[in-house]
Amino acid sequence: LGSGGIEARSMAATVAAQAKELAMLYAKFSSVNMMLEKVTEAAAIEARSMAATVAAQDTELATLRAKNRYLRRRREEAEEALGSGGIEMRAMAAKVAAQDTE
Repeated sequence: LGSGGIEARSMAATVAAQAKELAMLYAKFSSVNMMLEKVTEAAAIEARSMAATVAAQDTELATLRAKNRYLRRRREEAEEALGSGGIEMRAMAAKVAAQDTE
């Protein structure tokens, strides 16, 4: 074979070295890809959890607002029902309380 054989063996060694390097790079790529998939999955789980928390807080806020509207309405109704008589009723209640303490 002569010098052609040496060249062929040299080229074969170069190709083998490049194939080995390519295999190592692919293994690193696969490892990084798996880590990215795990991080993405964890982020998706966290996002779903946060969305559920926000939805629960929205529901709680809506409930509190409804209670606030109800209580405000009841207070307004009570104030209307008492009107000026409310002042008199409070004065009488204060007198009765004063008499109870005597």
